[in-house]
Amino acid sequence: MYKTNRLKDLCKQAQLNRINAGITQKSVAYELGYSVENISAFENGRNNNAEILNYYVTKGWWNNND
Repeated sequence: MYKTNRLKDLCKQAQLNRINAGITQKSVAYELGYSVENISAFENGRNNNAEILNYYVTKGWWNNND
């Protein structure tokens, strides 16, 4: 249970960082070749796709920039 909640928290922060950068889920999906639904699932902690994670880390959206 803890791991699931932690993943959701981290993914939600990554989502906020992406939004603050002015990037849409659609543009992330297009660049990676995934559906918007996959990107949404990742950002809501329902998908732990390593390729999407790597993309967010590379863009700097994985870090808490508060």
